[in-house]
Amino acid sequence: MKIRLSLLVLAAAIAAPALADEGAAEAPPEAPPEAPPEAPPEAPPEAPPEAPPEAVVADLPAGAADGRFAPFVALQLGPSVPLSSLGVSVFPRLTAGAELPFLDRKVRVFATGALTRPSVTETLEDPRVPAGSYTYTLKETYWMLGVGASYALLDPGGRLVPEVAIVPQVQLLRSRVEGDAGGVPIGETREYYGQASVSLTAGARYKLGPGALIGALELALSGFDGRVTGERSASVLVPQVGYAVVF
Repeated sequence: MKIRLSLLVLAAAIAAPALADEGAAEAPPEAPPEAPPEAPPEAPPEAPPEAPPEAVVADLPAGAADGRFAPFVALQLGPSVPLSSLGVSVFPRLTAGAELPFLDRKVRVFATGALTRPSVTETLEDPRVPAGSYTYTLKETYWMLGVGASYALLDPGGRLVPEVAIVPQVQLLRSRVEGDAGGVPIGETREYYGQASVSLTAGARYKLGPGALIGALELALSGFDGRVTGERSASVLVPQVGYAVVF
């Protein structure tokens, strides 16, 4: 009996490690420790909204921005070159007008006046006088008064603006003639004329200060028929420069 108990105790002692190993093998594997959740990637900082580009404001005359007329006054000066035998003289021109607030501000209307005083001395043959010829000096005075319009060929808000103009005008002429025939004075003759004429101009203005520099070439077409001189052209070609003040 004691021997049997000893054998059972011995068998139990032998079997215990095996059972322990079997239980260990059957135990489920421990789960690996969970990794901490990854932080979501930070969003890049938003760029500040771009400011809208500033509007480009054209260099328009005063009053142009709110649609008003832009008045101006201009003074131009140049040599008057007659398309006849008359001599070269000074040709001043004064103009006052306004830039219109429509048609892209390309049209100007104005009133203008000019003055020139050319002269010439000539000898003409005439069988009616004893010497068969006479010499005379003709002194002309032209007053030109007109109303015209100009058109800008480019944006009038630009720095350099080419333009063309036409001026229907009234030309008032005064002629004074004096001379002699073979040394005998023939006295002084005065004549006055009034006639329609037209002036055509091409030029440009360059913005400077409160106004603009002006450069232009003007062709004024006219003529007259004098008692002493006969038919004669009074047309002149005038290169001129000046300045216009814009209000």
